[in-house]
Amino acid sequence: MKIRTIRIPVRMGNYTYRLHDFKIKCRFGIRLLIYFILLIFVGPYFGNWTTTEKYLCRIDVYASECSLSERFGPATDSFRCSPQRFMIAKLGSIIRSSVLTIGFVMGLLLDILGPKITFLIGILMRIATWLIFSVKNVNNSAIVFSSVLLGLSRNAIAYPTLTIYMYTTNFKEYATTVMGIGITLAGLYIMVIERLLGFTGADPHRFTLYSVLITHIPCLFIGLILFPWNSPTPKVKHKSTKSIQQTDDQISTDDMISTDDLISTDGKNTPSSDLTLATFSQSSVRDCKISEHSSMDTCISSYTKDGNDKGYKDNTTVRIERSGSECSDVDLDAHVQTEISMDESQWNLRKFVKYLKSVEYSVTCSYFVLNFLDFYFMQMMFSTMYGEYNDVMILNEYLVSFSFILTFFIGFLYKVFNPVTILIFSNMFGILSHFVAFSGARVAGYITASSLIAYASILFTQIYIYIQSTFDSKYFGSLVGTINTFSGISMFFNILLISLVEKFGCINYIHIAMIVARTLFEVALIFLNLNRKKRTKSI
Repeated sequence: MKIRTIRIPVRMGNYTYRLHDFKIKCRFGIRLLIYFILLIFVGPYFGNWTTTEKYLCRIDVYASECSLSERFGPATDSFRCSPQRFMIAKLGSIIRSSVLTIGFVMGLLLDILGPKITFLIGILMRIATWLIFSVKNVNNSAIVFSSVLLGLSRNAIAYPTLTIYMYTTNFKEYATTVMGIGITLAGLYIMVIERLLGFTGADPHRFTLYSVLITHIPCLFIGLILFPWNSPTPKVKHKSTKSIQQTDDQISTDDMISTDDLISTDGKNTPSSDLTLATFSQSSVRDCKISEHSSMDTCISSYTKDGNDKGYKDNTTVRIERSGSECSDVDLDAHVQTEISMDESQWNLRKFVKYLKSVEYSVTCSYFVLNFLDFYFMQMMFSTMYGEYNDVMILNEYLVSFSFILTFFIGFLYKVFNPVTILIFSNMFGILSHFVAFSGARVAGYITASSLIAYASILFTQIYIYIQSTFDSKYFGSLVGTINTFSGISMFFNILLISLVEKFGCINYIHIAMIVARTLFEVALIFLNLNRKKRTKSI
């Protein structure tokens, strides 16, 4: 690993600044490992909501909702009263809402300001939330505010690490899968500190303060050094590069051919050639070499019917004449004009809107929103449905934390099946979980916990792999952020569902509604999969 300081131009709005940055040259595996470790310590630990509930109980969050007799005694990992249980469940929806509603803004933040700024903003917000939780007897408004910051920090931390796929060519899906595993393992962080807090019997608020100083401050400095100001340019496969080099070599060889061999003495095209090149110079060949961002067609000039040029500048020295009708020349010129007028090198609002309007994105985006709503509702209500079985709660706790094992094996499916097929497969587990959840038995709790983790493991990795494998990488943050924004809006509906369960106990009706919605999406996804063209990019 080599580290050196450089000055780079960073564009923010209409201004460009030259800022100091650390230029780190290291192997892809080392960068992948560091990103992975960062996610474990500062990732979304609240994904393991069962353990997060226990920790919030230990620091007496919403204990004021209970009566004086219920508040007597030291805090434990259990709820003091039923109102506290439902208030903490709603707090989870607030966290998820802030995670997802501002997801689009965080995506733009990554696309415009770059990974370094985005990560630093995220980890500073995360530190602020822990500092608020470390204050004893903090009021409910401060708890809600810290929860909002906690949710906002999730994407600001995760998005920069997901740019890891831009550093490799053949392991894009696997790299994203590893990041998904890191996000999942973040649930182990809250589990470890919750267990340590219970084992040591230390003051919970002081323990919270020390834990954030020990774990988060070092990650802040690592992110400051490791992440670049600007997102890296995605690598292309060596095969394409070799092909381009061969094209360049061919053009250089053709440059040495005499023009007398290419055109006849009367200036007419030879009958044996459909495409005639004339009047070369070294500068023209250099200007017309094919690369990722230029095409040989852009060097075309206009000529009269008899092959004589109408008049051209010295630096335009490549002439292409085609046998056939003039109509083909007009079509070719129109194509060239189109290529020139469209700038694909920058983030473009019109193309982004085109992606949003596509059938493929509309269907899958809606499906991801339903998944977020459904999964978090089931997770928030899990303690309500099966809280009487301590072994079921412990199983759910560990399944969430170690679901990365299933995520890792699912990563191999991406080389065999297309993304939509995997979405269809994961949706079946969602339907199964609701059918089983009609029962409140212990065995039903085991099956529900297992099926929840099965489709959640696919969901939280699949959303990123699907976007990066289907759409232009320049729009990765924006497209993922759009999904997260709509999902965040749905979290307000989740709060309503929790309130309905609290007042009327109508959870079975919600299960029925989710089964119907998932069945409709199953049909839509199958239809989309049957009509999906064999392509890497959807548009």
